[in-house]
Amino acid sequence: MDFINNIRTVGFEDLNYELDLHIWKAVKHLVRRQWWTRVWTIQECFLAKNQKFYCGRKAVDRESFTLLMQLKSKYRVGYGARLRAMQSAIAGPFTFLLEEWDDYKSLNAKGALNLTKMIIATTENQCSEPVDKIFALLSMCKDLDRQAIKVDYTLSARQLSIMVAKYQLKEMETHNPLFILQRNLAEKDPTLPSWVPDYTQCTDGENHILSFKVGDTLPFAAGADNLAWTSLGLPRLSPQMNDSLNSINLQIQDEGSFETLILHGLILDVITAAFRAPWVDIYDGFDLEEDTRRKRCRRELMVNACKEWEAYVKNFPVDRDPYEKTCTRYHAFWRTLIIDRDMNLLGPPPPDSDLAARFEAWMGRGTQNGKPGDDYDDYIRPFNIPAVTRCMYRSFLVTERGYMGLGSRNTVASQDHVCVLRGGVVPFILRKRNDGYWGLVGEAYVHGIMNGETVRRANKEDLRVFRIR
Repeated sequence: MDFINNIRTVGFEDLNYELDLHIWKAVKHLVRRQWWTRVWTIQECFLAKNQKFYCGRKAVDRESFTLLMQLKSKYRVGYGARLRAMQSAIAGPFTFLLEEWDDYKSLNAKGALNLTKMIIATTENQCSEPVDKIFALLSMCKDLDRQAIKVDYTLSARQLSIMVAKYQLKEMETHNPLFILQRNLAEKDPTLPSWVPDYTQCTDGENHILSFKVGDTLPFAAGADNLAWTSLGLPRLSPQMNDSLNSINLQIQDEGSFETLILHGLILDVITAAFRAPWVDIYDGFDLEEDTRRKRCRRELMVNACKEWEAYVKNFPVDRDPYEKTCTRYHAFWRTLIIDRDMNLLGPPPPDSDLAARFEAWMGRGTQNGKPGDDYDDYIRPFNIPAVTRCMYRSFLVTERGYMGLGSRNTVASQDHVCVLRGGVVPFILRKRNDGYWGLVGEAYVHGIMNGETVRRANKEDLRVFRIR
């Protein structure tokens, strides 16, 4: 506690400064105590005029804790192993919210803090009563949220999750409305409709495909825009609606005991192969040798898996190559592994990018058997980091026509379809059910259709109505 109080005086940028592992282990134990996991702790801290954290007789002001949490992003890149132990020490269920505390408080003061943002920031926090996961957050959100979602303890957790999902879809109708479908949990209450996230549970840890704005634009636009959909015969949603947006005319029907989400969309293709990426547990201790060993093991397993995927793609029939007019299948493959975004997420790497050469080295085919001198790790890092982090939670997918992508680990070949839905910025994997309905499997990245190509190439007869349960 004394160390955190004096955090402003610590010279992290001094090359002679070395982390005192005894102190940082204590920090780690402190920020991971169960007290931080309570949603009510967030509410109490958020609504208090002055915030101080007490442990025994010691006290630390909220500003010092915020500064502590901000160290994680400030020294994430460029400071090497010297500060690596600090990264794992300050990761915890309250970390993200404290790191962005001033922004959240500013939105709250303006009456603009919405429930969706708070749900995302508190995915690791829990309550003894499942419905309180939502009810506790409402006190911090804007008036419209509180009016729409009333605190009602006669509601079951299932009923509340469906209510929140419907509300979020409506609230986001003119801006990335299907975002909540991207956050569909792999493990959730099986009685919930497939399109409804289980808001009462912790996140499954899945690293979701980019959803937020980068600069002034959304990173992907697989669902094109309203103009593209109206050209297929769908009615314009509103005379005031901007045609450059991608929105939905929200339809949810209660059919028996099931709530059905009805969306217009297109089927791109059926998935013929789905390869789960390997998984190695992330190490969050202080042994730098073990951390390095675990990361190297994760990289080697991923490289070996990618070699198998590449071999499968190379043996795919030549007449089924959707990329022949835009790029080679080789380039489509390595771009798929990083969802066609570099480490900074600023946009697709340009055609002359050196990431192709770094990919070759990563696969063990570059200079000196993939090891350009002593700088091998530094050389491959710009490809290794995005490839490993974006593949390891997912499956590598190949469709019948030869499209490549990344999707849910629960994808099943020959059963699941890649679909583009009106209102979605990414494609979705849907599973056809025997009763004529569809089930949502999850989001996907599919190379070559992330900018609305599927919608703009479609004919009116391709348009479908998906009834998703």
